[in-house]
Amino acid sequence: SITNSTLLVKKECFDKVAAFDEKIFFAADRDLLLRLSLKFKAYYISKKLTGYRIGSGNLFKNIDTNLKEFIYILDKNFKDVSNLNHSFKNHCYSNVYYNIAKQYILNDNLELSKKYFYKSLFLSFIQKKSLKIILAIFMINFMPKKISNYFKKMQYF
Repeated sequence: SITNSTLLVKKECFDKVAAFDEKIFFAADRDLLLRLSLKFKAYYISKKLTGYRIGSGNLFKNIDTNLKEFIYILDKNFKDVSNLNHSFKNHCYSNVYYNIAKQYILNDNLELSKKYFYKSLFLSFIQKKSLKIILAIFMINFMPKKISNYFKKMQYF
């Protein structure tokens, strides 16, 4: 995952994309990264250099806000990029719903988790994680404790 702690950015790049969007609280860094990526070339080092832990803090108390902010970020930035195809946009929205579904599992809200897994699958059925999503929906219906325990073990990245 690319986070603030993994970035090296020239100051003039920040100056060209403006400051953080004050309408966004939880995902402001993601918005900034997206705007930087639309204007500048980036390089990725595949070696793991940092790590982070998702705890029981604000992330899981504000899942609805996270969802609204991520959708706002996509909507805002997609309108500025004319050459994106519909399939790519759907894939981006699908990823948001997939990650929100995982957060709801960690928060023991299996019904909302299932809802967002379905939304993710509907928007982008042909994707690498489709089988995972179908399996997660199956497990929510037939083995809810097992899937909750699995994601709780996996919350360290």
